[in-house]
Amino acid sequence: MADKKQRIVYLGTPQFAVKPLFALVRAGYQIPLVVTQPPRPQGRKGQLTLTPVQQFAEDARLPFLAVPNVNQPEALAQIAAAKPDLLVVAAFGQLLSEELLQLAPFGAVNIHTSLLPEYRGAAPVQRALMDGRNKTGVTLMRIVKALDAGDIIDQAEFAISATDDAGSLRQDLMAVGTDLLLHNLPQLFAGRLKPTPQDEARATYAAKITPADELLNWRKRAVELHNQLRGLLPETSAYTWYKDGESWQRLKIWQMRVAEDLGNAAAPGTVLGADANGLLVAAGEGVLHLQLVQPAGKGRMEAAAWWRGRRDLQKSGLRFTEPED
Repeated sequence: MADKKQRIVYLGTPQFAVKPLFALVRAGYQIPLVVTQPPRPQGRKGQLTLTPVQQFAEDARLPFLAVPNVNQPEALAQIAAAKPDLLVVAAFGQLLSEELLQLAPFGAVNIHTSLLPEYRGAAPVQRALMDGRNKTGVTLMRIVKALDAGDIIDQAEFAISATDDAGSLRQDLMAVGTDLLLHNLPQLFAGRLKPTPQDEARATYAAKITPADELLNWRKRAVELHNQLRGLLPETSAYTWYKDGESWQRLKIWQMRVAEDLGNAAAPGTVLGADANGLLVAAGEGVLHLQLVQPAGKGRMEAAAWWRGRRDLQKSGLRFTEPED
């Protein structure tokens, strides 16, 4: 068990950030304060919803602070009052000021879901999937003012499965990161760690996902489009445009796979028909099976069923493309 005198203020937000917090509590560390983002509107009704980390803190009867800016004087005062020995950060979603980093004598550590210095930034898991990587990893690092540039305490590689999306991969990586954290904390508090500086020449950046990342460019290879969707799920989907009469319609795509052993001489984005595996669409190289789609204003449905209900498009032919084309 941990020394009961060691006090850790934990900063995290989404569901996969609950695991390290639960592990710290279970290991016996004192958690005098949990810091997270404020509740945000969710769903069509815009109902305010607690972050998963706040919900866990409430359920575990841990003191918590939900703030839009952790560096404001009021938030700093509450964190200082908690008298932390160490700050632990996992997918918190805000940068920490130098003043905040100095509140804990042992500083701050972060569980970052990449093998730093690769994929610094907001979306390391999503970008690794979009880039078609077959492995990634987790880094336990010291936090400094520069983005994800602190010294490396420990790292672990992790193989990416062909069936992974961003959600499943994040969960697996955070489990690995939790193990790294618990393994290294005793050495950290004993002053026995020797962190390694990052090689700045190898640094790459994983930019935040934006709506532009959701649009499919059918001129890309089928495998690239599939990887793009894997990097978006489950928080959001990919989408494409098609012309229905004189109007342009948007179609969200929630599930697809690369078709096996199919040649393709059609223009990218051309719908080739449907079979038992879904709706066949030509890419710049190869063919995709669209399996789950969502038309505008409707729920998700099987792509082949959507296609069977659009006989007008079957007769006229359909090519997914962008309105400005």
